Amino acid sequence: MNDQQIGFRDPTSLTRTTKGFLYASIPLALLSVAGSWRNYWWHANTGGPPPSLEGPFLGLLVLFAIPVMVVALGSAILVLQWIYRANYNARALGATRMVFTPGWAVGWYFIPIANFWKPYQAMKEICRASLRPSRWWEEKAPSLLPLWWGLWLLTSGAEGVTWTASAEEVESMSEVIRQALQVPLALVMVSIINRVHMMQMAHYRTRDAEDVDDE
Repeated sequence: MNDQQIGFRDPTSLTRTTKGFLYASIPLALLSVAGSWRNYWWHANTGGPPPSLEGPFLGLLVLFAIPVMVVALGSAILVLQWIYRANYNARALGATRMVFTPGWAVGWYFIPIANFWKPYQAMKEICRASLRPSRWWEEKAPSLLPLWWGLWLLTSGAEGVTWTASAEEVESMSEVIRQALQVPLALVMVSIINRVHMMQMAHYRTRDAEDVDDE
């Protein structure tokens, strides 16, 4: 096995767990959409706030909020871990001249203003380097990548959408949009994760087999 591949870390377990959390976020997002739509409908039709939930319904709402927060936080952490690992493994497979380090592929998400384009560039680099590590700069990024980033920006900025409605309706509809977009965002992210994972594992197995034949 060559020196670069010695550092390769099998991402199968991390990939499987990350996808599991993303899939789990979909039904939770749909349930959240239903609740937010109820609030919007009530504001639009009555002009007042929806009635407060009481008794067992309030208890169910509190219980529902717990898995939503756990899945949302877990998904965010796992996706960032996966991005770090994918960048690291691309380098371990022989990709050179990469601009973004594993740390900054994650770190740019937390830098204001720059997080509008730097994370996209880092993910684009990971995808291209995973496709052909030796000359990744000659490859094109997956067609799904702009869609993924567009959805990410929309979910991040949905609360800033301007509507010709009351403040309550704006807040309710913004929440409906943000939560609804979480569904295609999760599906597109899973697709990208699958593609990068399969490409990296294919390169790893091929090079591992070649090293065995050389011995």
